[in-house]
Amino acid sequence: MTETLLGDRYIVGPLLGRGGMAEVRRGRDIRLEREVAIKRLRPDLAGDDIFQARFRREAQASAGLNHPNIVSVYDTGEQFDQASGLNIPYIVMELVIGHTLRDILRDGRRIPPQRSLELVTSVLNALDYSHRHGIIHRDIKPANIMVTQSGQVKVMDFGIARAVSDTAGSMTQTAAVIGTPQYLSPEQIRGEPVDRRADIYATGCLLYELLTGRPPFQGEEPVSLAYQHVRELPQPPSTLNPAITPAMDAIVLKSLEKDPANRYQTAKEMADDISRLLTGQTVTATLTAITPSPGEADPTQVLPTAITPGAQPLAAEDEPTEEDEAAARKRKILIAVIASLAAVVAIVAGILIWWFMREPAPPVVTTVEVPYVQGMTETTALSTIEEAGLTTETIHQNGANDDTVGKVTHQEPSAKAQAEKGSRVRIWVNDGPQKGTIPLGLIGLDRASAEEALKAAGFTKYKIDPAPLQSYPYQSTYVADHIIDCDPAPGNTAAVDTVIQLYYDSGNGILPNVASFDQYRATQELTKAGFLNLTWQEQQSTSPAGTVVAMDPASGSMIARNAPVTVWLATPPVAPSTSSEPSRSASASAPSASTASVPG
Repeated sequence: MTETLLGDRYIVGPLLGRGGMAEVRRGRDIRLEREVAIKRLRPDLAGDDIFQARFRREAQASAGLNHPNIVSVYDTGEQFDQASGLNIPYIVMELVIGHTLRDILRDGRRIPPQRSLELVTSVLNALDYSHRHGIIHRDIKPANIMVTQSGQVKVMDFGIARAVSDTAGSMTQTAAVIGTPQYLSPEQIRGEPVDRRADIYATGCLLYELLTGRPPFQGEEPVSLAYQHVRELPQPPSTLNPAITPAMDAIVLKSLEKDPANRYQTAKEMADDISRLLTGQTVTATLTAITPSPGEADPTQVLPTAITPGAQPLAAEDEPTEEDEAAARKRKILIAVIASLAAVVAIVAGILIWWFMREPAPPVVTTVEVPYVQGMTETTALSTIEEAGLTTETIHQNGANDDTVGKVTHQEPSAKAQAEKGSRVRIWVNDGPQKGTIPLGLIGLDRASAEEALKAAGFTKYKIDPAPLQSYPYQSTYVADHIIDCDPAPGNTAAVDTVIQLYYDSGNGILPNVASFDQYRATQELTKAGFLNLTWQEQQSTSPAGTVVAMDPASGSMIARNAPVTVWLATPPVAPSTSSEPSRSASASAPSASTASVPG
């Protein structure tokens, strides 16, 4: 299959995934020699201005964010598609190898509560960063959260993200709410202005699903889901998973408050509360019922008692009978029994509430010593850290020191520090100098274009000199002032600070020695050397007739190949006359042959 090349630098590879708006394929950046992910708008949607704007908004929103928990965007562009006849926009992103939370949940794998909280903390860290940079994600859901092979969380797909300044208006377009129904906040569903607290609500839905295996609200139809988000209260997660503690319930339910004012107000506030929970501290969230949004009716109401139709009220003047008094005594006894039972129920309920609300015992934290891994190869360092009971996050960087290529140059925490068992150690690995690929089309370019091509490929050092004539004899393909050779050769990979040597044709040549050559052979030699502007003259000489006896400029001269060159060919010399003043009759009668044959 023919490979597609985007932007003259990205080779498009196999399909990684497909969504409602775009498809993502694996790719390779041939300029920087790295694997990338390429996201392209579907051709059938490329003619729709709304989808075009949404796709460009994703590129703009993501490109300005640089955070370890957000998928990096490297480049954007458009390329003409022959099949559709349209320009298809694309985004070049960091290639993340791993699985989405949606894939993990669909596999039926139960994620332990502590790991679920750690994953959501990373999501909240990414949202805190994006919110502080004025970007609301608006579509947090398991499918948009990637977990790498090393366990790092990456938030992706800012396809419907919107700058905070743009959210003053309604979030609906053509009467359709933007987002995924299972994770929409009540204010999004009602088409009200939203802020970062909508992302808090969606993150609460995500945490609920990680803890219980299902979203807080379920339904076949979007209308049913929307109604539940706005009007109904979610079950506490602990009713679905007995491993959930009251403190976890409190954090989840606070993030799912119908009224944004009652939720966590920032992603950092929620992340801090989770951190308190994980370290055995008291969380700020309290376990209370979620209240409906302002202006909404309570989910349940006690209706006033109605008079049964046809019942007859007692007249004020009627006197009670003995039967009435007996019935009244029975009612008093029944009321006393009910009151006693109610008191018992209240006491039991109080005990149960105290039991579930009590503070959990602080967890036992096991610490281990961080090993020294600087100077090790990445593989050895990973194995050493794993043996110590810790996890690893590897950060690759370019460095000029060749002695440390492929080795760890820095680590955090430092060696011999105490760290909680299972916690993360960051290591930095030197990938060596940043490299680039020398452009293939350099040969034949003029000097200015060749210089621009090298700059575009990332090379910062280069020399452009005329080619030495002794080493580069003229060839018919040479064009004056155009590149004829490159060292290292085009197509090779080299460090971007490597000095690239370019040679161009100066347009000059060295006149070959064609003395004694006949005109045909002399023409061949001069033309082969690039000299075409030739003038031929005759000169009397004792040399064989028709052979070269002189040339101007002289052979061995270095001149412009388009300069004029005059070549003299030998003609026989004219014989001298036998007398200085021959008589007219003698001259007329003397044979011409005898004149040239008289010996001197």
